[in-house]
Amino acid sequence: MIENKISIIDTPGKQLFIFVGIVLVSVLFVSLAGIVFAYPFFDGDVMSELSKLASEDANMSLLKYFQIVNQLGLFIVPTLVFGHFVMKGNSTFYKVAYVPPAKYFLLAIALLFAALPIVGILTEWNEAIQLPDYFNSINQWMRDSEDSARRITTALLGQSNIWDFFVNMIMIAIIPAIGEELFFRGVIQQLFQRWFNNSHSAIIVTAIIFSAFHMQFFGFFPRLLLGAILGYLFYWTNSLWVPILTHFINNGMAVVVGFLEARNGIPSYIDDMSNNEISIYTLIISLLFVSAIVFLFSKKKALNSNN
Repeated sequence: MIENKISIIDTPGKQLFIFVGIVLVSVLFVSLAGIVFAYPFFDGDVMSELSKLASEDANMSLLKYFQIVNQLGLFIVPTLVFGHFVMKGNSTFYKVAYVPPAKYFLLAIALLFAALPIVGILTEWNEAIQLPDYFNSINQWMRDSEDSARRITTALLGQSNIWDFFVNMIMIAIIPAIGEELFFRGVIQQLFQRWFNNSHSAIIVTAIIFSAFHMQFFGFFPRLLLGAILGYLFYWTNSLWVPILTHFINNGMAVVVGFLEARNGIPSYIDDMSNNEISIYTLIISLLFVSAIVFLFSKKKALNSNN
């Protein structure tokens, strides 16, 4: 629970309103600064290239640059400003001063991998969702948006030199892991927890916002599950470092697989895992492992609460 004494604004509703305002201002100024700083380093008309960023003709270097700029402006800068000026203490508010024992990190990683078959089933189900006929135009727009996002992601990941690999790791794994966890679990979840006075409601609502924020309609439910896992890891361990590491590994796996595919082709065992249908036995084993790990975390949480 967040202590009122570390904030100069006394209610979570007001704090959330202030946070949204800080985010909007940060996005505006960081984006403008990013455009200004881009001119000396990129050839041609930066503004005209910006209009192509959502297309297959996008300048990959410029796209990566603005992806990083946007993440800084949307997630990292506003959360640090909010923590320092509104909540009066970053390490206390964001719970980064406490680093749990290694076993918690190992359990979190095990939970992530144990949940992969469940994520796979949710992904298949989500992608098969079809809106009624009278929503055909909306359905087509969502499909087109999803296809466009997939093509851009494939283009970003499908580069084979080491420099691109490290840039992708920073852009797709490191910055989102830190920035999105500060934003969603560090700020949003904690404010909702105080507002609702219920940790579970705060975790679920934050997970819904987290998934919706990514604007990928046919990946909404698997990302919702990931958001819930990250939220509960924060709740169980009382440390932001555990969801940060878990988020990093989840995104980093995509970077590594994309690099391997572009460089040498995906190893056959990875290709087989991604293409094979998930059997009912695999799903049952996954559910059993997930349940066991959740039980262990819940038990540790209960013991720590009683001490």
